Amino acid sequence: MAMNLAYIGFSQAAAEELMKSEQFLLKAVIWETGRNIDEEFKKALQEQGILFHEVANKAELRRTLNEIDCECFLMYKFSIILPADVVTQKKVFNIHPGDLKNNRGPHPVVWTILLGEKATKVSLHRVDEQIDQGHLISEAIVPVCEQDDVITLQKKIDATLPFLIGQLYAHLNGEILGVATEGGLYRRKICERDYTIQPDVDTLQEISAKIRSQKAYRGAILILGDKKFYISDIEQI
Repeated sequence: MAMNLAYIGFSQAAAEELMKSEQFLLKAVIWETGRNIDEEFKKALQEQGILFHEVANKAELRRTLNEIDCECFLMYKFSIILPADVVTQKKVFNIHPGDLKNNRGPHPVVWTILLGEKATKVSLHRVDEQIDQGHLISEAIVPVCEQDDVITLQKKIDATLPFLIGQLYAHLNGEILGVATEGGLYRRKICERDYTIQPDVDTLQEISAKIRSQKAYRGAILILGDKKFYISDIEQI
């Protein structure tokens, strides 16, 4: 029997997977104000009677969560911190695109590239008052190759969504218990120095990682004299 569920985030891929799920009945989508949304996708939500809400801050998020009558909420790709009182009252689950043991925090995909990891994990966990902690339900392992940038790696991560959504359903039916998570390495927000190329210090691998980590953005930074250049391809070096 399908369970009612609301989605919190700005990933169209996640919302679309939930729309076609036979395990969940998507009742509402809570989108972050200022994040791009495809109008055809928004129209599809309306045609299926799925409520669409935009929230800009924690107060609006709290009010919206309290208005939606659902058994549980699934969050993926969302930057507003959930109010602590809400997560203690409701079942809120999160898909974190990193390993909760060593890659907690706001930019796990970029850190995976910068650290030169050969594999990463996508973690499904129940949210508590701590950032990227709570009860770990399931994980999916994603291989990372030397050519991966944030765009190709994000596609690999999105490909795990059907599996993790299925794992959530199994958990809610009592088939998967999961384990409590404690600690884990929290990685700070990425800043310019993390992707600024230092030609006299960086190895070729480090330069490549900095460029690939910013493929979806303006590019890695290269400073020559008093000029700043943005590098989006290794061949520009």
